[in-house]
Amino acid sequence: ITNLADWWFEYREKHNDQELKNRKGHINNHVLGTALASIDLETQLEPKVCRDFIQSLIDNGKAPSTQRNIVQSVRTMIDDARKEQQIDFRVLNIFKESMVTDAINNGKPVCNVAGTENVIQLEVSQVKTLLSCDAIPIERRARYWLAIATGLRDSELSALQWKNVTETTVAVEKQLKRSAKGPYAETLFKAPKKNSYRVLPLHSSAATIMDLWREAWTEHVGRKPTPNDPVFPNHTGEFFPPR
Repeated sequence: ITNLADWWFEYREKHNDQELKNRKGHINNHVLGTALASIDLETQLEPKVCRDFIQSLIDNGKAPSTQRNIVQSVRTMIDDARKEQQIDFRVLNIFKESMVTDAINNGKPVCNVAGTENVIQLEVSQVKTLLSCDAIPIERRARYWLAIATGLRDSELSALQWKNVTETTVAVEKQLKRSAKGPYAETLFKAPKKNSYRVLPLHSSAATIMDLWREAWTEHVGRKPTPNDPVFPNHTGEFFPPR
């Protein structure tokens, strides 16, 4: 962020940003000079780093509205830097993730515990352990990698076709859900939740796993996949929303 600041202020000025004065204040007064400002955005921007930064704003008595505005400026800077390839465009903007921004909630704890929605947030060390576990079959490991790298909902993962996945992007066009009607749940294709059609960058590590899974797909199903085949099928090659 230290290296990007001057470029970003100039970039926003060229785009007639009406909030530039406030954004400069957020970055100069609350970000530059902190630990966050000097990390490598392409390798070190992890949820804990972001939450620690937000927690520091809370500890320093910043109002929730001020916290939100500061984080919004950082989030926008990273988005602009990705778009203009000042940093690798495949870098995930963790500051956009709810697991980070939920920390701005009147100073409440930054990590949720399992509750009515059964949401559990994993630390990076836990994710690394999960993804490196040899006991997990390749079809599951590939699914976990893609979920973690893109944030896709499980129903969207179930609806993915190989034509939606490239070496650098994943396109979300539909979701596959189970119908609650009748004794046997029917599978139904629907638009993505809230019509959230989108194309997401794919981290290079996830792309490597997907290449391995594409090779294993043939053994899993018994034939080579076509562009219209599901990425995560059952053993007969059909679309499959696992329970």
